[in-house]
Amino acid sequence: MEYKKLTLSEKLNIIRAGVLGANDGIIGGAGVILGITGATTNNTVVFVAGIAEMLAVAFSMASGEFVSVSSQKDTEKAVVAKAETLWPPNLQLCMMKLLYIMNNGVLILN
Repeated sequence: MEYKKLTLSEKLNIIRAGVLGANDGIIGGAGVILGITGATTNNTVVFVAGIAEMLAVAFSMASGEFVSVSSQKDTEKAVVAKAETLWPPNLQLCMMKLLYIMNNGVLILN
């Protein structure tokens, strides 16, 4: 299987998602544990509630990230498809050649 090398932007998005997810999980977990501890002093109940909350947050974060990434990919594909219909590839190539010629052999894309 061939792996794609991640760009800096993609790496930062992964780190951002991890940090925000961990922060949300810690705050949510602390809230559940403190709430259950206020209701009962039974250690087993507190432990089971903590594990249940941890699993619920993990599935919630994973599904949210999946939906976010999927919708972003779909949006990017739609934008590229629309751009290709507005500017056919042969016209894009002609425009690139024209820009190259107009700038004395230096391709400047502004």
